[in-house]
Amino acid sequence: MNNVPTSYLFWLFWLAGFAGIHRIYNKKYVSGLFWLCTFGVFGIGQILDLFLMSDMVEEHNWKMQRRLGMSPEEKYLAGGFHAPNQIYTPSVHPPVMEVNLQKPLQDKNKPLSNEEIMVKLAQTASNHNGRLSVTRAVVDTGLTFEQVERGLQIMAEKGYVVINNDPVKGHIVYDFMDIC
Repeated sequence: MNNVPTSYLFWLFWLAGFAGIHRIYNKKYVSGLFWLCTFGVFGIGQILDLFLMSDMVEEHNWKMQRRLGMSPEEKYLAGGFHAPNQIYTPSVHPPVMEVNLQKPLQDKNKPLSNEEIMVKLAQTASNHNGRLSVTRAVVDTGLTFEQVERGLQIMAEKGYVVINNDPVKGHIVYDFMDIC
């Protein structure tokens, strides 16, 4: 972002024979080179720019803000500094709000119903290709061994799961036939 005092400083280069430097500084390259070659359009354009300088800087800054995707209200430079002619205050980032997408932990005093336990077990089984051991269910659901065993036994009695042995490890696994 450009500022007005710097543009006026570059405007003074006209006195040393370098008219139009202030326009180049504000990204008006074609007219800046024209001013440079014609000594500020014979001095008339240079004098007019003395009165139009703040608008030229404002236009440049507006274009830069749009290019950077900033709204006109955001007047921060890199590093958190405010744009020129603004009161300096350190950049303050808005607080980061953590969002917990997991369901809140159940109250330990309130026991889960058999239905809630069976739903948790089915959800866990869906993450393991429809095959679940008691230990895996305890680790993934956070339920106790007794709750998991009771839930799986009820599901086996109702025909939701089939009890098998793992052919490699030899432990009991529960196959959820509808989840594969």
